[in-house]
Amino acid sequence: MQIIKKQDQALSTWAGGTTTQLAIGPTNADYSTRSFGWRISTATVNLPESPFTILPNVHRHLMVLSGTLTLDVENPHLTTSEHPKLSELILSQQVELTPFDICQFDGGLSIIGKSTEPVVDFNLMTKPPFYGDLATQIVEESLTLANIGDILGLYVWTGQLTDPPMACGDFLITEDAAIHLVGNARVIIAYISEGQTQ
Repeated sequence: MQIIKKQDQALSTWAGGTTTQLAIGPTNADYSTRSFGWRISTATVNLPESPFTILPNVHRHLMVLSGTLTLDVENPHLTTSEHPKLSELILSQQVELTPFDICQFDGGLSIIGKSTEPVVDFNLMTKPPFYGDLATQIVEESLTLANIGDILGLYVWTGQLTDPPMACGDFLITEDAAIHLVGNARVIIAYISEGQTQ
């Protein structure tokens, strides 16, 4: 288990704001050259209209943490999915995400993010043979989380944990089968697996 404190996380800029890389894999992965299997990050969207980075062969999960974000697809080319948000996105060419909504989409799509206010979001990117999912939980005193993937990433969005000791903005990554949390916080969870998709 590794805890990455907020002050030790790598901050960079993208077209619409800033992005903070929380974790990337496997070993020696490099986002700048797009040579990665998975990546977990947060981002801010500070402009009224921002084009998303086009990432062919990347499956993206996006959860809004604060604000409201509307995604417009310029060139939709996917068939509909069983995931309701993805189906809505492709069918209507527009989907509005409010806090803790999750949207999955093809990173190769041309997508515009629109907002009338600053937005913070949480992102999971995967390439085959990796796949994953996002979730959120509220910790009230204590909570045991099962790791339903090979890797579990946990981000403290609000509040704090005393065990393991994590403040708002800290990130944890583990391959343990389960993790016990003590404290009061809202946490964002990324599950990553390798192999056949679920």
